[in-house]
Amino acid sequence: MHSSVSAIPIGDVVRLVQSWNPRSLTDGETINYIDIGSVSQTEKAILPTQPISAATAPSRARQMVATDDILVSTVRPNLNTVARVAEHLDGATASTGFCVLRPDQKRLDPGYLFHWVRAPAFIEEMTRSATGQSYPAVSERIVKQSTIPLPPLAEQKRIAAILDQADALRRLRRRALDRLNMLGQAIFQEMFGDGAHLPEVPLGTLLTSIDSGKSPKCLDRTATPGEWGVLKLSAVTSGVFRPEENKALPDPASVDARHEVHLGDLLFTRKNTMDLVAATAIVRSNAQKLLLPDLIFRLKIKQSSPVGAEYLHALLSSPRKRKSIQSLAGGAAGSMPNISKTKLLDVSIPIPPPLDETRFARTISSLESARQAASRQFSTAETLFSSLQHRAFTGQL
Repeated sequence: MHSSVSAIPIGDVVRLVQSWNPRSLTDGETINYIDIGSVSQTEKAILPTQPISAATAPSRARQMVATDDILVSTVRPNLNTVARVAEHLDGATASTGFCVLRPDQKRLDPGYLFHWVRAPAFIEEMTRSATGQSYPAVSERIVKQSTIPLPPLAEQKRIAAILDQADALRRLRRRALDRLNMLGQAIFQEMFGDGAHLPEVPLGTLLTSIDSGKSPKCLDRTATPGEWGVLKLSAVTSGVFRPEENKALPDPASVDARHEVHLGDLLFTRKNTMDLVAATAIVRSNAQKLLLPDLIFRLKIKQSSPVGAEYLHALLSSPRKRKSIQSLAGGAAGSMPNISKTKLLDVSIPIPPPLDETRFARTISSLESARQAASRQFSTAETLFSSLQHRAFTGQL
C-alpha cells in the first residue's frame, strides 16, 4: 500500500443497519442477543450467546446484525471492545451500545475494516473523543466521522489476509499460555483438593508481616526503562504478575525503598470490584524500579513456615478459597470492596505434609519454566502482529 492512499470517513463506505423491536414478535419466540459483555476483549470475538425471550428483551436490543458486520462498542473505547459478526449470528440482535458498521463490500473489505478498528490509531482517536468521567463514551456519529485509509479493494484483501495470519498465530500462542497458566491450579486441585482433610492454621502464623505501599499521583503512562513506576491493580488481577501494568512516578525523590517490589514477592489485591478483589500473584522476574501501591498487600512468609509462596499462591487463587476471602470484603456503600489486614490474617490455611508441599513447589517450578518460554513466544507473536499492523496502515506493507 502506498503511503499516499487517501483516508475517507468510515460512514462513507458503510451501509445503514436496520433497527427493530424484538417485542413485536409473538410470545414464546427467542432472539440471539449480543451485548457488550458478549464480546471477548482479548479474542476480539463474540462469545457463545444464549437465546433470550423476545418478550423480555432489554430496551437496548434494537440492532439487527448480519454476517461480516463489525461491532464497535461506544462505551469505554479505550478497552477496544470490537468484534466481527460470524455467519452463525446472521440475524442476531445487538445492543445499541455498539456502533454497527456494515461495509459496502464493493468498496470496503470487512476483514480490512475489522483490523482497522483494532489499530492503535483508531483506538487513540476514539479515546480522545470520548466524553464522560465515570462512563466515557463516543457517539455513533464520531465513529462514522473518523477516517480510514482506503487503498483499492484487492489491496485491502491482501492486507487483511496477512494480518489474519499474524493474528491467528498470536491467538494460538495466547491460548497455549492461558492453558499453562491454568495448569498450576489443576495440579493443586489434584494434589490437595479443597484441603478439608488437612490441619489448618491462621494465615497470620505463617507470615512475618503484611505491608503495602502508597498511591501517589502518577503520570498517565507506563514507566520507561530507568524510571520508577507504581504498580496498578491490573499487575496482579490476572493471577500472573504483569510488571508492565504500572504508572510512571513523576518525582523520583519520593521513592520509599521499603515499598520496592522484589523477586519472589507474594502480592495480594486488598481492594477492587467484588469479582476482582483478593487476586494474588508471585513476582517471578526482577521487577526493576517498581513500587507497591496502597491497594496491594505484600505477604512476607516466615522462613520457618511449613508452606512456601507457591503453595500459598495456588491456595489463595483456588476458586473456593478466593470466594471465601472475597466474602470478607467490606466498605461503605458505593465504594469498592476492601479486605482488611486483620481479616486476612485470620484466614484459615490448610497445611499439607512437608513432602507433598515440596513436591508441589518443584512441579510448579518446572511448569514455570515452560510458562515463561510460552510467554516469550506469545510476546514475539504480539510484536510481529503490532509491527505488521503499523506497517499495514502507514503504507509500508
